[in-house]
Amino acid sequence: MLKKKWIVPALLCLSMSQLCFASKKSATLAQTLLSNTSSKNIANMNANHFSITASSLGLGYSSAAGFLFAISPKVEYFVLDRVSVGGRVGVSTASGGYFGASAFEIGPSATYYFWENNRFAAYGTGAFLFQSVPAVSGMNSLANYKLEVAGGVNYSFFSWFAAGPSLRISTDFRGINFDIALVNLSFFI
Repeated sequence: MLKKKWIVPALLCLSMSQLCFASKKSATLAQTLLSNTSSKNIANMNANHFSITASSLGLGYSSAAGFLFAISPKVEYFVLDRVSVGGRVGVSTASGGYFGASAFEIGPSATYYFWENNRFAAYGTGAFLFQSVPAVSGMNSLANYKLEVAGGVNYSFFSWFAAGPSLRISTDFRGINFDIALVNLSFFI
């Protein structure tokens, strides 16, 4: 009879210890995900890591096309600390000017993070892109090359995620374009 009285409390105690152990493991995992790996609380920009950036909302002005809206994700690999190379694709649409149409672009890109302080990092990036603009309003389609340089600032929320604005200036040999990306979302793997 004495043995039966202790079985239920023993099982209850065992299950509570398992629950506490599991919650401790979950807390450790959550703490690992939410903490930064470096002492400076900066995103992981070390060699042999990937960066995936989505310029989720780009607004700008083109001397040839008027006002622009662009989405241009890129994937880059850090070949050295703070230096990454990769490629970018982009889709943009313009509201007027000579080419009030959508455009598609693709090409290589490179980024250098030249300054970091606490959770902030500033960078410069460049791309050489092939651009294709479909025919509109009786005009022929256009295919040309675009040279682009940009600078921006990221705030590192976690070691694997940063966000911030950027300013892009490009030329597609028809004119100069200015593009402000209000939100760049960067994931560091």
